[in-house]
Amino acid sequence: MLQVTHEIISSILSPLCDVASQRGIEIVCCDEKVRNCVPILCGWLADHMENVMIYGISSNWCPICITPPNEFGELVNPPYASRQHSKYAAAFHHTDIHILNSDGVKNINNVL
Repeated sequence: MLQVTHEIISSILSPLCDVASQRGIEIVCCDEKVRNCVPILCGWLADHMENVMIYGISSNWCPICITPPNEFGELVNPPYASRQHSKYAAAFHHTDIHILNSDGVKNINNVL
């Protein structure tokens, strides 16, 4: 189910990665004028459980950093490192389940 969700998100967002759309596409505006527009994804509102699904992490992990679940609420100095999504993509492609599990990441091909 989770992999299907990521394939749907990929299908919806794939035009934003298209080279033609990065140079701009012609869109008819509400005043009926045709303008060259460059569509970008500038924000995504989601609650925690939606972030869990979008990022493909376990529900008791933070989507932003790699704070262990048993240390939530504790302010540590220095703070925990941010998630490195390129590391997870490489681990997925090399089927390194240990790296994924150690950071609470699910073994899926994450679209983001």
